[in-house]
Amino acid sequence: MSHYTLFKKFLCVTISIMALNFSGVTMAQNIMNDIYVINLSSNNAICGVKINELLVSDNTMAAEGSYSTGQNISSILANGKNTLGIIMFNGSVFTGEEKLTPDMWCEVELKKLSANGDSSLISGLRLNGNNDGKMVVSDKYKNNSEQIYFGGPSRDSEFDVLEAKNKFNIQGLPQWQWEKATPVTEDDIPKIRAFYTELRQAFIDKNLDKLKTMGKISWEEMAYADNGSPDIFWNSLEFKELLKDGYKPSDIDWNRYELNTYNNNRLFRYEIGFSRLSPIKLVNPEERTFHYNPYLSIIDGKVTIVR
Repeated sequence: MSHYTLFKKFLCVTISIMALNFSGVTMAQNIMNDIYVINLSSNNAICGVKINELLVSDNTMAAEGSYSTGQNISSILANGKNTLGIIMFNGSVFTGEEKLTPDMWCEVELKKLSANGDSSLISGLRLNGNNDGKMVVSDKYKNNSEQIYFGGPSRDSEFDVLEAKNKFNIQGLPQWQWEKATPVTEDDIPKIRAFYTELRQAFIDKNLDKLKTMGKISWEEMAYADNGSPDIFWNSLEFKELLKDGYKPSDIDWNRYELNTYNNNRLFRYEIGFSRLSPIKLVNPEERTFHYNPYLSIIDGKVTIVR
């Protein structure tokens, strides 16, 4: 079976939502002077971007032709060393050929945008095919940051991709709540599953107030990182509209999901597949699906949504 067939067989397409967290972060000001944004661009290639191993952006919905998208990722960064990664499918997703061509590429840039209008490049990576049909790391960013890794990914679900990663350093961020979290262990699995069950039940009950409360830290921290309003981020999930349209949560088969951890075990969630879908899957009468994929932490002994 070709790389192309394998990828198409297992690729899950979803609406991936990152829910972020804020409560408890105190600042002398109400806005961030500097924010950090990524831009993913590509041509005729399937790509994904990782920050500290979290998959934050991909183009699986629009891999053909030229593509570009940007995103504020400030609230998943921490002061000190962080990791930028880019993955690229190792073959042509259109012809089924297992060779790449020079016009197939994936590129990510991480920039700091300041309130005074200044923009500075923090890090960048580019993968592309060469004339021999192989994937290589471009030297475009070699003077900006040191490439520390190029090869296969660390996750089995990311089959038939190659990955490049490098480190970058930043300062001046607030201390997010997830940074204060207790590292998760296997002993926490029962209460983690209980939290997912409670979250699922809130969807069954169409309890929007509870859903909003369960993600309160998330909406506030995301708003702070984006100099916006918590209600904007809460409303962007469109839970009210989904429930009105007949979306209901499906049963959870825990055997299908794997508990994955990030940032020294302070962030975690159950996930499945390339797109890292969570167990909170909503289905409407026409069998269209929506996945709510929050990141969780243990704060003050309780499981809570933080990203």
